[in-house]
Amino acid sequence: MIDWHIKLLEEHRQTLNESSPRDFLDHLLIQQQTGKLMVSDTDICCVLDDLQGAGFDSVTATTDWGIQLLVQNPDVQKKLQAEIDEVVGTGRAPTTKDRPNMPYLEATLWEIQRVGMIDPIPGVRGALSDTTLGGFDIPKDTVLMANHAKMAMNPINFPQPQRFDPSRYLDENGVVVAPDKKIMLFGNGFRICPGMQLARDMMFTVMANLLQRFTFQLPEGVTALPAGRTDGLVQHPLPFKIRAIAR
Repeated sequence: MIDWHIKLLEEHRQTLNESSPRDFLDHLLIQQQTGKLMVSDTDICCVLDDLQGAGFDSVTATTDWGIQLLVQNPDVQKKLQAEIDEVVGTGRAPTTKDRPNMPYLEATLWEIQRVGMIDPIPGVRGALSDTTLGGFDIPKDTVLMANHAKMAMNPINFPQPQRFDPSRYLDENGVVVAPDKKIMLFGNGFRICPGMQLARDMMFTVMANLLQRFTFQLPEGVTALPAGRTDGLVQHPLPFKIRAIAR
């Protein structure tokens, strides 16, 4: 991956037009060359790697889980398509401007992230000083890890946690109530993921467009999808086959 980023960096450097930057990488190179930002090529490649992993693989994994869960829960899929048809119709593609008017899809995305849980154990943290948390003493330099998987399946916050139920995030008026600190999918506090809003927008746009155009079902003769997940920092469902039927 680093080799590809180095190649991309050199291609951008050779074709760079400082008066008309094309993308984020061009802006970084301009800042580097003008001395406004003290970064090396290695630093820039690391930034690109962060964008690749956190910005794309996470959305891809969430989409994989979403398709699998909607195949397994066709009633939810039908409700989503009905909402998309009512709000957007078929004459145009859904955009992020439709998000406020599509609470059921918004709630479904939270539930996909909870059940799919692409990042069960996020980045390792450490205590900078002696402190206490929840009545426990935590000495300085203690290694800390949040168990997102455990939080996602806590029956106190999520009754019947094994059940896929987007309505758990909707109040009596159909307004979305985000899980916030019950699950902390994007972290919390000063170190909360800076790409949270972008990720939510991307997930919404991808899922809305897919469901506007297709209905996802099990292949003929198949009664269940494989259970389990891949290993790694970002975890996908095990490979599976489905039918995508044009609407």
